[in-house]
Amino acid sequence: MKKTLKRKTLTDGELSITFERDRYLDTEKVARGNGKQVVLIDRFYPSSKTCSCCGYKKKDLKLDDRFWTCLCRGEHHDRDINASKNILIEGQRMLREV
Repeated sequence: MKKTLKRKTLTDGELSITFERDRYLDTEKVARGNGKQVVLIDRFYPSSKTCSCCGYKKKDLKLDDRFWTCLCRGEHHDRDINASKNILIEGQRMLREV
């Protein structure tokens, strides 16, 4: 009879997935309790690099650039505020498609 080894540890990748899933489930639970809905957008969606006014994408934006100006319309953006607007817009777009 062969012995089977039982793995007792998780790899870093498995831990990351487990924590990510648990955080999503907690967020979803709180949202439902408040009559809201959670929408997951693509992890690599360029929310910081996209102008929330016209959709222009600034490809050369670096992580240390906190502010930038849209070359298309001249709008001045705070990176974090612009990203939050784009995440909202993308989530609303995804809900319309469903």
